Amino acid sequence: MPLKALQAMWPIELPRLSERVQTSWFSQLNHIHGEKTEGGVRDAVLLAQGFVVALLEAELIEEPGAHLLGTTLLRVQNDAIARLHAANIVGQTATEVFLNKVQPSLSDQFTIIRGGLEGNRKATLQEVHDFLDACGLSPESAQWEGAMAGVPIEVDGTTIRFVRVT
Repeated sequence: MPLKALQAMWPIELPRLSERVQTSWFSQLNHIHGEKTEGGVRDAVLLAQGFVVALLEAELIEEPGAHLLGTTLLRVQNDAIARLHAANIVGQTATEVFLNKVQPSLSDQFTIIRGGLEGNRKATLQEVHDFLDACGLSPESAQWEGAMAGVPIEVDGTTIRFVRVT
C-alpha cells in the first residue's frame, strides 16, 4: 500500500493510535527509505518491526492493523534496497559489484543506462538478474523479460535500461 493511501486509511484501520504514534511510524519509514547502506536499512527495519510488535502487545492494534503496518514496512524496505542496488550497479556508490574473477563472454554483458546516462562499467548477466530480483521482479514476469530485452524499467523514480553488449 502506498504511504499516502496508508495515511488516508490510518483513522479507519488504526483508530486507537494517536497522532504522535502516526508521526513516529512515518518518521521510521522515511528513515528506512533514506538509509545509505543495506545494513542501515536492515537495522532500521528491525527497529520498526519491534515498534509494530510493541503496538500489538499493548493491544493498541489488532492483527489486521499489524498486517497493514508490516506490509507497508516490507514495501518500503524493498524500495530502499532496490534503490541501493540500482546505485551500486550503475557504479555511483560502489564498483566492487563489477569485480569478476572470470571474464564473462560479451554476449553475457550489459551496458546499464540510468536516467539517460550510460554507466562506465559493464554488468554481467548474473548481476542484471540479481538487480531485477532485488527490485522484486519475478523471472517469469513480462516486466523481467522486457528488461532483459532492453525495455526501460522504473526504479525509485529513475528509468533504468539494460542494453546487451554485441
